[in-house]
Amino acid sequence: MRLRSQLAVLALVTLALPWAGCQYVQQMEQVLRKGQEATVLASARMLGESLAETRAFYADEAYLEQGGAADSYAALLRTPILIDGYQDDWSERIGTRHFSAAEGVPFAAQVKIGIKRDAASGDNGLYLYLSVEAPGRRYAVPKVIYSDPVAGFSNLQRAALFEADTLWLQLVQADGTPLHLVVQTAAPGEVSAQRLSFARNDPPLSPYPALRGHWQDTPQGYNLELFIPIDRLGKRFAYSLLHPTAEGVQAIGTALEGRYSPRQLVAEIARQQQPPGYLVEPSLLLQQRIAGLGMADSRLLLTDPYHWVLARQGRLSDLVLPGYDSAEGIMAIIYRWILDDTNRLQLIEQDPGRLKVPEVSQALAGEAAVGWYRFADNRAVVLAAYPVREQGRVVGAVVVQKGTGDILLLANEAWGGLVRISLLVAALVLVVLVGFAALLGWRIRRLSRQAEQVISEGGRLAEAFRASRSADEIGELSRSFARLHRRASQYTQYLQGLSSKLAHELRTPLAVIRTSLENLPAEGEGAEREAYRQRALSGVDRLRSIIDAMSEARRVEQSIANAEQLSFTLDELVAGMVSAYADVYGKHRFQYHPPVAPLPMRGDPDLLVQLLDKLVDNATGFAPAGATIQIGLRSAGGEYELSVTNPGPLLPDTMQQQLFDSMVSLRPSSPERHHLGFGLYIVRLIAESFRGRVEAQNLGSGDGVVFRVFFAAP
Repeated sequence: MRLRSQLAVLALVTLALPWAGCQYVQQMEQVLRKGQEATVLASARMLGESLAETRAFYADEAYLEQGGAADSYAALLRTPILIDGYQDDWSERIGTRHFSAAEGVPFAAQVKIGIKRDAASGDNGLYLYLSVEAPGRRYAVPKVIYSDPVAGFSNLQRAALFEADTLWLQLVQADGTPLHLVVQTAAPGEVSAQRLSFARNDPPLSPYPALRGHWQDTPQGYNLELFIPIDRLGKRFAYSLLHPTAEGVQAIGTALEGRYSPRQLVAEIARQQQPPGYLVEPSLLLQQRIAGLGMADSRLLLTDPYHWVLARQGRLSDLVLPGYDSAEGIMAIIYRWILDDTNRLQLIEQDPGRLKVPEVSQALAGEAAVGWYRFADNRAVVLAAYPVREQGRVVGAVVVQKGTGDILLLANEAWGGLVRISLLVAALVLVVLVGFAALLGWRIRRLSRQAEQVISEGGRLAEAFRASRSADEIGELSRSFARLHRRASQYTQYLQGLSSKLAHELRTPLAVIRTSLENLPAEGEGAEREAYRQRALSGVDRLRSIIDAMSEARRVEQSIANAEQLSFTLDELVAGMVSAYADVYGKHRFQYHPPVAPLPMRGDPDLLVQLLDKLVDNATGFAPAGATIQIGLRSAGGEYELSVTNPGPLLPDTMQQQLFDSMVSLRPSSPERHHLGFGLYIVRLIAESFRGRVEAQNLGSGDGVVFRVFFAAP
């Protein structure tokens, strides 16, 4: 993978920024939720304690806990309702109850029930709105079956009554008498009810003008809207919708459910003298008590011991958060996935007028509770329930529902800002890194081309390597290549001059020996013959010295390989050698600078003696007679530094690194001594065997040279 691609992948790490921010936003949302739970629960507690000893909750004997859903809840109406078969004037806040036939029969209904008790109004009573899906006999298309307007029925023909779509109402009037009402129509429009009687001497049907209604056909079936005056109502109420089919009459509702033959249906209706359910309605007194209470985006509910809502105040807002609708596309998906957990919340039941959730049950058992729920439209709500007590017993519960719009709004704002900033930073980092990668790639490619061009096709080194001046690692690498090129050039020059130097060193003694031997037979006895013989011997000695010097380097290498590891003190060794040098080199003075503390070493001390001998021999060779040679030893930076300083000529700048190669010497040859340049080479070999290094520098004063050997401290 190229460097640019690697840095681009590395830039993706910046996506961890929005992830970390999301974790923070989630934690912030959790803290806000905890705070909202505490606030809502405190509000419920305050309201519950203020409603204690209020005798407006229903008594326990007012209801029977039904096995099914026989009770009907009538919402409190505040606006006039026009009986026209349309639900435009029905508030969306009035709950809808759903019924459907079993066994796959597409016969269903949606029922709204409201009650109006207004002393200043003349239209007080019970209102019903039913939206019915009534399929035809073959269940193919919706078909309403109307009644026959001219048919008459005797007491023995009541079964024929249910051959049309019918609404059967069963109630107990205010005076306690039971009442069966049948609502049918021969055509869409206004309808009236017929009283159904099972008395032997009464007609099957008789007009009941107190009930008013309107029948409206729809593509799915029909809508039916009814009104019953308030003075005709008691506490019991039930209803069923009846639809005739080829298999019998299908019934749905609170009074009857199931499939019956016409005769079975008549018998079942006659058997039910009392409606199976109660008509539950809100309490005006409790409604007045909580009027004006509550918080913004909240709803206050009061329930009786059977979970029925007796009063309500406030409403939950339909807040649509910016960036949360479908127009935001991928941002909305990410937002819902990271922050919105409403899909993981339990769906609150939309049972009209009844709130059956564990928190309310817990409150009715005497303990406060709080929980989170969601509605069908995915709005999240926090719900707190607190018991209401009367004379020490629980008679109801206060329920406070609070929307999470403010929390989601804060979280959304934080999330939106976080995403925008994080993506901007990530994009900026990506652009910068890709640009930086391109620059690095260009510099590395340029350095690669330079390195490839250092050696020509003929194998010769280029004359120069252009080093970079940059202070970064690539610049340092370029300068390292330049130093390597310089050392390689110097070593190449050394190798090129080695053959000529070695040939010169060997040719001179060979020429001396040859001429001496050629002239030796021609001469007689005497001084001249002895001179030629001595010249030949000196040539032989010179050859032997060359061979000995080369052999010495080899022997040192073997000694290093076979060196015995001993423990000794370096400063004591050097001090003893300096004392010996004062006797050996009488023409020079020596000054020793010992370390402040002993310097322990491990290795072969004989090798160090040989190293110091070579350095001192080199120093005396350049220092004038009577000069002082400085020998120092110290510890610094985890290393031991041995230095030998001598006055004399300076080193050429180009030779400071080549001095420690074999057969490199700057001292002029003399008849007494021949210097082949192996001494400092041996110094380097010994220093490297002790994991050290050696260097030579001119003194800053310009009057001498210092050789330093650095050893790694054990």
